[in-house]
Amino acid sequence: MKKIIIFLLGMAIAAPTVFAATWYVSTNGNDFSSGTTWGSAKQTIQGALTYATDGDTVLVTNGTYVLTYQITVDKDVTVKSVNGASVTIVNGNYPVTAIPCFEVRYPGAANAIIDGFTITGGYSGSGGGIFNNGTVQNCIISGNITGANAGGGIYNTINGTMQNCIISGNTAYQFAGGVFNGGTMRNCTICGNSAYLYGGGVFNDGGTVQNCIVYYNENGDLAGDAPQYSCAPGLSGNGNISSDPQFIDPANGNCRLKCSSPCVNAGINKSWMAGAVDLDGNPRISYGRVDMGAYEFAIKNSTNICPVIKANGQTNIVTVDHSTNLTITVQIDPGQYQGAPVNWWVVALAGSSWYYLDSAAGWTQFDGNLSNCHPAYEGALFNLPETEALNMILPVGSYTFWFAVNYPMNGILNISEPILVSAVNVTIH
Repeated sequence: MKKIIIFLLGMAIAAPTVFAATWYVSTNGNDFSSGTTWGSAKQTIQGALTYATDGDTVLVTNGTYVLTYQITVDKDVTVKSVNGASVTIVNGNYPVTAIPCFEVRYPGAANAIIDGFTITGGYSGSGGGIFNNGTVQNCIISGNITGANAGGGIYNTINGTMQNCIISGNTAYQFAGGVFNGGTMRNCTICGNSAYLYGGGVFNDGGTVQNCIVYYNENGDLAGDAPQYSCAPGLSGNGNISSDPQFIDPANGNCRLKCSSPCVNAGINKSWMAGAVDLDGNPRISYGRVDMGAYEFAIKNSTNICPVIKANGQTNIVTVDHSTNLTITVQIDPGQYQGAPVNWWVVALAGSSWYYLDSAAGWTQFDGNLSNCHPAYEGALFNLPETEALNMILPVGSYTFWFAVNYPMNGILNISEPILVSAVNVTIH
């Protein structure tokens, strides 16, 4: 009995287990609600932060959150959107109010994370959008102002980290229109910012700038300490380049990379990239080496590349009389990826026999092992009008024809690589 009592006493005085909590925020919520479910969501991010403790997550759903007061993060919490920056906006509402959107404080929030927001309409003496002592990632920081000192978009302190962010359209009345950086910047794109004195894009004061693109800013792009593996006018050495980054449409805010961009496969791989994604959600390292900037070049996600294969002018499922010639044609519109170096493939399955269209435009039989299949062509994508690949009478039977392009251009047909494909099924009777 004595042992049992001692055991029970031990249980009574043991330290309780503390579990991290999730707090929910919705524009349709109410700050008087508990915030512990979507049905009882808070209406403001600050309302959730009031109750959150170290290790908790504040989860914010789609909408525009117009601020009356700045959001103060003074705990080691994660403030994260559900569906990303394109649909989750924090608006500081300048000039109605004159506040920064976020202040991430040190030391209490040194491990805090702000993840996946558009941050706009902020105004402050330093750090119009964010005064950052934690980590800011996967954010679009645009349309913010600093009225006195530095960091129109973000003031990134010695404790601050930024990654996978776009910083554009911000203004500083003195310097560092886009970013004042004393901390760590990696894989960010800083463009279209302005400063009335200097450092329109980034003023880097003892911080690290790595794998970033700083271009098209007013009154200087990058001032201060030297970056590494980054792209900005006048840079050289340390893996840096100065060439035009070749954004798809910088005038309209599309800072994704063209296939011909010198920033593709020009960064330096780091351990933090394992399993990471870019601002579009694509794998952070797509083709062996990381790209500079917030976006990886990702041909597989293009909606403009349209390989098409037809049988007798039709797609999908086609029936042909055995006395009629079968004509197979292929065509492709590369859209914005004109010039991308790819492999081109035309493959056929006739019953149980496999064939590929070789570089001499002849059909070669192979054993069905894709490693023994050879491309019809290796080279840059171009606008291919409807082009004949086969025209002959074939025996009665079932056939499938594929037309595909894949990246990178290595002569290997690997379905785990980015690939775009079109197929047509033919029955000859």
